Amino acid sequence: MIGSDSFAGKSFILTGGGGDIGSATVHLLLGAGANVAVLDRSGDALARLKAEAATPDRLFVAACDVAAERDVVRYFAEARHALGAIHGIVNAAGIEGRRGPIDQYPVEMFAAVMSVNVTGVFLGIKHGIPLLRDSGGGAIVNACSTAGIKGVEGMAPYVASKHAVLGLTRSASLEWGRHGIRVNCVAPGPVEGRMLKAIYAEQADDPNWPSLESRKALNPSGRFGDPREIANVIAFLLSDASSFVNGACFSADGGVSAL
Repeated sequence: MIGSDSFAGKSFILTGGGGDIGSATVHLLLGAGANVAVLDRSGDALARLKAEAATPDRLFVAACDVAAERDVVRYFAEARHALGAIHGIVNAAGIEGRRGPIDQYPVEMFAAVMSVNVTGVFLGIKHGIPLLRDSGGGAIVNACSTAGIKGVEGMAPYVASKHAVLGLTRSASLEWGRHGIRVNCVAPGPVEGRMLKAIYAEQADDPNWPSLESRKALNPSGRFGDPREIANVIAFLLSDASSFVNGACFSADGGVSAL
């Protein structure tokens, strides 16, 4: 259980903090006493996050393209300067792209999905490791998905990107575990929020695409997840309670990956 002082004195960098899962994680970490640096491409989302934060003095925000190495280097350094020693990195930035069959999928959209979802995670790991090494160790948590462990019709680029995140996670965990840096990922199933609504709204007129309600009924838990439930898993993987967890992929999907 993450308490009000579980992360007191700890500092974390989180990419994609303006999204549903990202913002829920930011609020949880702040509530547990942490300092948090949030990088997101949406200035509006960052302003909203700052306005909603109960402790804005412990929150550093910066508009950043996570797929641009120059941006990542700059803002990771600024976060280190603003917050002090960094103890964990959360790579949560991601986009869903467009739904469609592979033979009709625009290569530009494929490249965009891979850029944010894969290059963004790679850069977060690459430039997060030196910060954690300087702090004597720490944890990296990458946002995967059930799409990273199974297929999804009509979403091949997104699925491919999340499989890549799992591969990066496992490889990095082997390289850095002996240096006190744990690397894990969380694989959410369908979660209430913008991304899920966008995916289904795009296919509202497709009779072969299930409705939100019928999709919800397929989940063994009979519902979609709440972003705060995923944030709890991320916080666990950042905490000392998971000190022997490395190279793992934690499904947080209500049982859908068991289907």
